[in-house]
Amino acid sequence: MKYVQEKAAGHKVLLYCNVDYWKNRDRTSFAGDGLWIAQYNGRPGDPSIQAPWLIHQYTSTPIDTNLARFDSRAAMRAWATGTAQGEDDVQLKDKLKVGDWLKKRFPKETGLQDGEIYVETALASGYGWSRVAADNSTRILAQLGAQQTTIDMLVDAIGTGGGLTAAEIKAAAEAGAQAALDRLGSALTTEED
Repeated sequence: MKYVQEKAAGHKVLLYCNVDYWKNRDRTSFAGDGLWIAQYNGRPGDPSIQAPWLIHQYTSTPIDTNLARFDSRAAMRAWATGTAQGEDDVQLKDKLKVGDWLKKRFPKETGLQDGEIYVETALASGYGWSRVAADNSTRILAQLGAQQTTIDMLVDAIGTGGGLTAAEIKAAAEAGAQAALDRLGSALTTEED
């Protein structure tokens, strides 16, 4: 394959093969610029291999039919001709498109309503919200640990003379803790809206 790439400099070189060849015959795991895997399993985009693939030929009935990992034909053409914009070309001041789901989830965020967000804003926002989530998770886990300790102590105390088994007491306490967590989750969701 490397020989073909050298001889076809400036052109994309793909390895086209079936799953048996890829798994059992080719021992290099090298597919040039991309792997075009043929497996007629009727499951587009789900060939039975672990390797990254670029094109999946999933049926031959009534004709060969493929699924490629590109957003559009134009994107595939740009990749094939080497004119695709790479990640290195993205600048912090560039704007990226955001999905409609994001605008619906945060309707009060005026910066999202035009359907775009600056790269630097997206990065900072993602970092900030991930820190908030991590801090909240740490706090909640600490509270749950303290509650579990309290539950264990109560179970021991009540179980000795309360007429209930330790398992019955523990189940009731855990159900109450779950209800409290559900209320907390609802409150956090409401705060974000």
